[in-house]
Amino acid sequence: MAANNRYTEEAAGRERTPADMYARAAEVMNAAKTEVAFRAAATMFGLISDYRDAGAMAEKCLFQAEVCRKDAIYDSAAAHMAEGSVFACRKAIALLQSIPGWRDADELLPAYREQLEREKTKSEEARRQREKEWLAAEKKRGRRRSLILALAVFAALGCITFVILHYAVILPARQYGEAAALFEEGSYERAKAAFESLNGYKDSAERARACEEAIAEPNYFAAVKLYESGRYEEAITAFSYLNGYKDSAEYISKSHQILLARVFEEQKAGLKDADVGSVVKFGLYDQFDILGSGQEEIEWLVLEKKDGRLLVISVYALDGQFFEEAGGEATWEKSYIRTWLNETFAKEAFGPEHLKMIADTVVTADANPNSAASPGGDTVDKVFLLSAREAGRYFGSNEERRCTPTQHAITYGAKESTVFLSKGKAVCWWWLRTPGADARRAARVRTDGSIDYEGTVAYLLFNAVRPAVWIDAGA
Repeated sequence: MAANNRYTEEAAGRERTPADMYARAAEVMNAAKTEVAFRAAATMFGLISDYRDAGAMAEKCLFQAEVCRKDAIYDSAAAHMAEGSVFACRKAIALLQSIPGWRDADELLPAYREQLEREKTKSEEARRQREKEWLAAEKKRGRRRSLILALAVFAALGCITFVILHYAVILPARQYGEAAALFEEGSYERAKAAFESLNGYKDSAERARACEEAIAEPNYFAAVKLYESGRYEEAITAFSYLNGYKDSAEYISKSHQILLARVFEEQKAGLKDADVGSVVKFGLYDQFDILGSGQEEIEWLVLEKKDGRLLVISVYALDGQFFEEAGGEATWEKSYIRTWLNETFAKEAFGPEHLKMIADTVVTADANPNSAASPGGDTVDKVFLLSAREAGRYFGSNEERRCTPTQHAITYGAKESTVFLSKGKAVCWWWLRTPGADARRAARVRTDGSIDYEGTVAYLLFNAVRPAVWIDAGA
């Protein structure tokens, strides 16, 4: 197994060592232009705080994150001031007041307050005009007598009615007004909590959501600027922290596709001289699972080379997924994992040019030699799992089959062994497409690297996923 020895030598330096993580954190830090990007780098350095000067670098990143936070608030204040309404002026003033001493914020505040007073005067004049018109209309319809009568009826209702009104109407109205005032002054976190405590009174739920939007707005503004300036990795980082605010998800998807297109040509060139046992890079996928750290190039082990095409399997277990939902049969043909690999994973990991190079493969329904469970029918897929037969054929020993999960895979359910290691790192179970001992089970590779033909129930989540694809290197 010389090929597999080449893989052992080549992949030995590709483990996620402290040096690797330090280098990746340094890349994120050097490319960072926003608060969220620097905080992501600080988190990554923090994971290896005892390595070299990682602790000091984390502190440096946190300092730069604070600089970016204040700059984003400053820019947002200027944008609101340009809007010119009373609400926008108050918001701009509140934003500047939150960063005293930053740049020329203190010098700008008097001018902002003068503008606010001018806007308030204009707003008050407009209000008085509307009130004058309303009173004239009310007088014409004789509504004033009705208002006096209503007040007299209210006075006659007595103390009990007053108490009811106090708790049902007056108190919520007062609390609503206080929440609205907090919103107007820019205290969005406090306003959000106040609106949420009103339990649906008037439009408090909608106002609470408006607070969430106001909280997110400065970072969204900064993220859009990053995207428009072509800094797509930083844009993904910034939009990731916005939890779906506005069209953040769309921006993330567009940025990711642009990045995939950028790395494609270099990755394609790397396939040219690949041979069995080589490790190649193809596509992008989140592996560290640190919000804002971006996505990393996927490393693949070449299992076979035939007619210009490469059969590859991921070096690391990339995700944690169940094979089939509870109650379903564990046949590859109808499995959840097949759909997930060819729709969700493929669209996230590969760009259009990558997908053109991935061959449509006839995936055989390999039977389990130790079981009568039906393997289903053959399929045609771009992404698939190895069968038990293929896992035995392409790996020369149990040790070679052992696989380390990424942090992302662990987060999504992959379970690490407490006993078996590969190059000093804990390994995991990973799915095969062959059915197990019965219709509810799927075969897998154990943490010791042996093939588990009996398998485990298909809806268990702790098994990891190692995708496999055929790449047409000459496409």
